[in-house]
Amino acid sequence: MIYRNKILIAVLVIALLSGAGLWFWRSQAIEKIFPEFNPTPPSPSNIYTNTEYGFSFQHSGGFTVSEFAETQGDIILLEKSAKENFQIYITPFDEEGPLTPERIGQDLPELTIAGLREIEVNSVKMLIFFSEDSSLGQTREVWFVWPPSPYPHGNYLYQVTRPAAFDEGRSKIVAPF
Repeated sequence: MIYRNKILIAVLVIALLSGAGLWFWRSQAIEKIFPEFNPTPPSPSNIYTNTEYGFSFQHSGGFTVSEFAETQGDIILLEKSAKENFQIYITPFDEEGPLTPERIGQDLPELTIAGLREIEVNSVKMLIFFSEDSSLGQTREVWFVWPPSPYPHGNYLYQVTRPAAFDEGRSKIVAPF
């Protein structure tokens, strides 16, 4: 009888603790407990997908997306305003990554590179630096080669450019860039 009472009390305590935990969980906003969790899925209009190059990213919305084919590569332009915009220039690249400042200097010796940092995002080595553009003024640049080793059809050089004034809002649009 005493053994049976102990089991009954243990079951009641577990049920009460579970109920209290469930009540606490539901009474708190999940964003307060886990601030990085966003239960609202992104709107499909806030996701850019490029099937040709096999990538996609989420942006903050309100951007107009344009794509242009150039002789040497392709341009993806996202514009919200004159100061809130960025472009991704993708061109075939005949060398394995990672890209180095010295390699950029071989092709573009006149390019200004200031505040150079080398970072790695999802195993992709990237160069981030400030530069100058005749129409944009000071720019923030992110350059990288993907895939690092050529696929059967080669790899590509990605050049992401945006006005430096837009630098503070970048994390809301494309986190790694």
